[in-house]
Amino acid sequence: MLGVNNLCLSVGAYNLHARMTGLCCACCLGCINFAALITTAVFRFNSMGKLAALSKTSTMYEGTTGTGEPDLSDKTIYSDDASMILALWIVQLAACICGCCIGAVLNKPPSQEELARAMQAASEQ
Repeated sequence: MLGVNNLCLSVGAYNLHARMTGLCCACCLGCINFAALITTAVFRFNSMGKLAALSKTSTMYEGTTGTGEPDLSDKTIYSDDASMILALWIVQLAACICGCCIGAVLNKPPSQEELARAMQAASEQ
């Protein structure tokens, strides 16, 4: 969904309707992303998530045995999954914060020097 939204925003450089659709969707997707960050943190850092992060139980599903029991390999364990969830959560949190900061920087008003240069360039044309 984020990829389609970014494509819509790119087309929005030439089409006003695509730009407005992309901007509205970006706001909604940003809220969903923030809710996912909070939900991940709640489940990963509550008492059950902390206990699961200590577990050495296998989690890689390989199929079923002849008796119908699940066959789990030792390639990944719960503590590996917990480390991966934590790393992805940190990356996503950093991306969310950077996205908010970039939005604030891009929407700042122009400085007096920038205005003077723009006025001078417009008068020369």
